[in-house]
Amino acid sequence: MSVKLYREPELKRPIMLCGWSGIANVGLAAVNTMRRLMRAEEFGQIEPLGYFDPTQVVIANGLIEDLRFPTTRFFSHRRQDRDLVFVIGEQQPEDPEKAYEMAGEVLDVAQNRDLEAVCLLGEVPYYLQGAPWPYPKASIAVLEVLGSLLRVPLDLSGLHDSAARVEANIDQVLETLAGAEELPERVREEMDSLRHPHHVDLGPITEAEKHEMLDHLDELFRGEVGNES
Repeated sequence: MSVKLYREPELKRPIMLCGWSGIANVGLAAVNTMRRLMRAEEFGQIEPLGYFDPTQVVIANGLIEDLRFPTTRFFSHRRQDRDLVFVIGEQQPEDPEKAYEMAGEVLDVAQNRDLEAVCLLGEVPYYLQGAPWPYPKASIAVLEVLGSLLRVPLDLSGLHDSAARVEANIDQVLETLAGAEELPERVREEMDSLRHPHHVDLGPITEAEKHEMLDHLDELFRGEVGNES
């Protein structure tokens, strides 16, 4: 077990909320924002050695003085009814096996302390999945659901301001692409559809869809997708 606890908080029927970096940093931004707003206190971390390579090296007088690794930290917040535990991961292991192992570390902490967990996904437009900026709009959607489920009022004004700036940048990029003289007509039509999306009413998923998604997620964690021979 590579979990290091600075203290063992006394928790009452706790709920765990986990956020890692990923596509547009949706989960990380959502959970970290909630952690900051609730002023949760740090109580432990997952030891990074074995999961990550160092991202920084501190050298003094020609000698290596320190190695800096991405952190995965645990925070807790006391509430009247149910306490909260936040897991903030700056980075995910690149090796699928190590990512699966780290997920097991977190789930062990949750299971040993009877913590409940649920997976919330914030949708990101497919054309932004490789973009070098976050997508606060999806983080807001996740936090609105969390706030409602946990009955926690959250001031999301800062995220709304960030979302407005990001949306303005996206509109500018799409406008520039749509105005390109040599853009093929098919691509131009696609750009126009992205600038003026058609919204649909959402509904609950079926049991078959739920099991299909769970099976697919399990395959992703095990690194089986795309590796079939």
